[in-house]
Amino acid sequence: AASAAAAAPDASDASAAASAASPGAVAPALSVAAEAAKQDALKRIEHLRRRLGDVIARNDEADELTRVPRGELLMDETFKAQLVAEGETRVRELRARLERENLVADYMSSKIVAECWDTMQTHGSAIVALNTPGLMVHKYPLKAEDKTARLGRRIAFLRRVELAEQEHFKNRGLAEKEKSGGEEDGTQPEGAPEGDKEHAREVASSSDSRVDARSVFDLRVDAPLGEGAAVSKKPSDAASSNPNPATDSYEACLYDPSALYPPRRKISQFSLLQMTVREAKAAFNESFASTEAEKQKFVDKIAEINARIVDIRKELAGHTDDDAPLFECVVDKIEQEEYVLSVKDSELKSTRWLSPEERAAAEAAAEAERERIRAKGENPPEDRALREMMGGRLEKAEEVGVPDELPKPDWMIEIDKEDWNDEQRKQGREFENKAKVYREELAKRRVLLAAELVRLHEESAETVVRHDEMLAEFLVQKLATDQRVAEMEADVVALACEVETALHDDEREEERLALAVDAARETREKTRAACSAFQLELDAARKKRDACDAQNQKLDREFKRDFADADDLFDALHALYKRRKPRKQTGLKRASSFVSSGGVSSGTSTPRGTTPAMRVTTPGTPGGSSVTGSDKNLAKEEVPSTLSHVSEHDPFRGASGRPASENTREATPPAPEPLDSYSDRPEGTDDEWWFRLVEARDRKIAKEEELRVFDAQMREMGRLKAKLVSADDAAVAAESASRAAAAAHAAKRRDALYDLSLPVRMLQTYVEALEPEFELGGIADLEAQAAAKADAVLIDRSVVEHLNEVIQGHGAGKVETLVAIKDFKKGIYDLQWEKERLAMEGEDASHKIKEIQMARAPVGLLRDVLVEEDLARGPPPKTKGETLAGAARETDAAAQRRRAELASLEQRLEHAKALHARRVAEKRKELLKTRRKKEAVAEANEAIATKAREMDGAVRDVAALRDAEIGGGAETDNSREAKARKMRALVTQSKLRHIAKAQEEEMLALRAELERARLRTFPSFVERPSVRLPDIKRGSRGGRR
Repeated sequence: AASAAAAAPDASDASAAASAASPGAVAPALSVAAEAAKQDALKRIEHLRRRLGDVIARNDEADELTRVPRGELLMDETFKAQLVAEGETRVRELRARLERENLVADYMSSKIVAECWDTMQTHGSAIVALNTPGLMVHKYPLKAEDKTARLGRRIAFLRRVELAEQEHFKNRGLAEKEKSGGEEDGTQPEGAPEGDKEHAREVASSSDSRVDARSVFDLRVDAPLGEGAAVSKKPSDAASSNPNPATDSYEACLYDPSALYPPRRKISQFSLLQMTVREAKAAFNESFASTEAEKQKFVDKIAEINARIVDIRKELAGHTDDDAPLFECVVDKIEQEEYVLSVKDSELKSTRWLSPEERAAAEAAAEAERERIRAKGENPPEDRALREMMGGRLEKAEEVGVPDELPKPDWMIEIDKEDWNDEQRKQGREFENKAKVYREELAKRRVLLAAELVRLHEESAETVVRHDEMLAEFLVQKLATDQRVAEMEADVVALACEVETALHDDEREEERLALAVDAARETREKTRAACSAFQLELDAARKKRDACDAQNQKLDREFKRDFADADDLFDALHALYKRRKPRKQTGLKRASSFVSSGGVSSGTSTPRGTTPAMRVTTPGTPGGSSVTGSDKNLAKEEVPSTLSHVSEHDPFRGASGRPASENTREATPPAPEPLDSYSDRPEGTDDEWWFRLVEARDRKIAKEEELRVFDAQMREMGRLKAKLVSADDAAVAAESASRAAAAAHAAKRRDALYDLSLPVRMLQTYVEALEPEFELGGIADLEAQAAAKADAVLIDRSVVEHLNEVIQGHGAGKVETLVAIKDFKKGIYDLQWEKERLAMEGEDASHKIKEIQMARAPVGLLRDVLVEEDLARGPPPKTKGETLAGAARETDAAAQRRRAELASLEQRLEHAKALHARRVAEKRKELLKTRRKKEAVAEANEAIATKAREMDGAVRDVAALRDAEIGGGAETDNSREAKARKMRALVTQSKLRHIAKAQEEEMLALRAELERARLRTFPSFVERPSVRLPDIKRGSRGGRR
């Protein structure tokens, strides 16, 4: 328990130490580490509390013999001391850390104040409007004068001297010019007017006197602004001084923009513009001070009006309804210069730290209050509520004001009116007269006070409005000053950029170009020397190659001369002499190169363990023997280039991403196979001829190998020569480009020296423009209006009228086209309606034909139709008196009618079949014709589409070429042409789509008409189940019965 109690004060002391170490720090200074330590301490305390409670509970539940009394519980003093020491250590560490953080914060704040506040001559503030939200005018903050200002004053002094000198020489030149108009001895010519003589004498006297520069300009370096015109040593100087004090300002010292061609003069103009900006800001700050005083007058006046309104309301208490809130002038924090350095208690979000003395005093005061309350007794809720809500008073506050009635004397209140005596009645009448007069005067005064109250309210509102209007006018003056300052600051930036470009960038660029020209010249000299040296080497190599080629041809001539006596074997031996293609070896390997070649060692004998580089044939060895590792020292002087080439050619070099060879030489071809005496030797060749052939062939192969090496060397040297020539050409081009760049840079600097930036001011005027109406609502509407105004351009009215005429012309043409299209479509629709009408009439006719064909035959025809069946069963006797002769005649007539009807029906059937076949053929022809027409239209459409695609591709190619030639400046024209092409393509596609749709509809209509015609030609023999002939037959019998 003591350990837990010791840990709790440590945590509280840690927090108190944190608060004590940071009297001016905000809450985040304590935040992370202190909160974590506090939570850790609370967790440990809670853990100890649980352990202690568990120990006490187990002790209470133990037996009486083993139970330890509460007073005998032991406490771990060592652990307690450890916890106390740990808490004190943490408190010290936290105090030291917070003190260091506070020290850093204080140092940073002091440095910020010293650099950003103490260095300011005029601090920033503003004048806020009384009743216009957002209306405020800021003052210009000005830094204290530094070395830049001192340099500006010196430059202004030199500029004033320059202007004074120019004025002096200007007056002196004018005087000399006037004096030179007369005679050289100073006399006037004869006939000159008297006024001219007097003027000449004045000019002469003025030219004799010296002009004092101080009479024209104040030449003092540190002279305050505006004192130059007032200071003069002599009365004559004061009389002749410049009457315009504006000439003493820095703005009067500025150079004309057309005279800023030397860079040094731009530097002087730069400093003068900075001083002019400071001068303009200081002048505005003086106006700001006067405006601030004016605002204070307005505030004082409003305060006086409010005080008077309060007095009137007190006097009219209970007799006026004027309870409107008074306008209170609130001083905004931005109007106070020191508000950025002052911190109010209300702005503190953390708990204010109290020192131990302040904490003890607060606790003592609280304890005294508790003792006072305890001594007073109970604190009932109603008293506490009355004190908190109504200030401890239940009655209504007395109304302060003038009484409505004149106060009566005491005797009039104490004595009834019926008991008054004559004197009292007389006094009563006098009192009533006085009361009446009092009421009348009070009513008049209240009326006047009410009118004055209304007037004061109006005056207060008018005062606020006048102040805001005055501040708005002052804001216009501030905006004008801002515009002037912005113009001068823009000039300062432009001059700084030009000076930086002229004195730094251009000079560095000129040095870089000079170095580039020198480097290019040295490179060109080196490449030219390398080309000359290599040309000598190339000539020497070419001579060696020509000599080797001559030796090779000499070997051919010697072979023909030596083997001319071989007769029939010459052709075979010459073929073997010329053969170089390796043969495919089949069967067993040759026994040895020495035996196969007739005892001569061949150039392809390859001992085991040698490399291709060691098996290269050396032309100088006898018999063309190969150089192996053992014979390497014997052939050092003969053609080492082949050996180096073969040894440097690595076939696995390309596996790592590198080229297969470091040089561009071709791979060495395989060595030709040696002659084999068993397979290659012609029949009838003796050993002498064979050995001579082998020896001559080996010499020829060695010489060809040497010539091949020389050719490869020449090709390699040719490629190297081409590289050297290209490098020399590149060096020459680079030198020319460097010299051209240097010349262009010099011309650019010369042009930039006299390419002056002259300011141009344009007066703003009113332009009539119809703002587009949007119905988006809210911020989207404002954004749409801003986007619509972003690309607005001010152009002349004639241009707009011309564009309107062009647009109206195009619109009229389009309207005429649309009217023509409408009329054309109207005709198409009329034809379609006429076609549909005819189709409907045709359908009605076909339905009528079907109805006629499906009509039931009358009863009178049944006899003719059923003749055959009646004959089969015999004529039924109608009456008993019928004779046999009459029955025979009736049967013959019925048979003839039946035969005639059958023949007629057969003819009609044949005619219907022929007519059907002819109509089917005609419709098939029409269908074939329609299909051909459809195919032709489809092909035409495909051709049109192909042509359109080709034309579109050609147009895109032409547009791309034109854009590449013109560059990025024709993006607007290209976009317009692209939009026009897209519009034409859309119109063309729409027309083609309409044409295809109309053709498709026409084909569908033709197909439907063809189908109706095909159905119309078929004969109709409709049989209904309910009217079959047997049924009709039975019905007729029933009818007869």
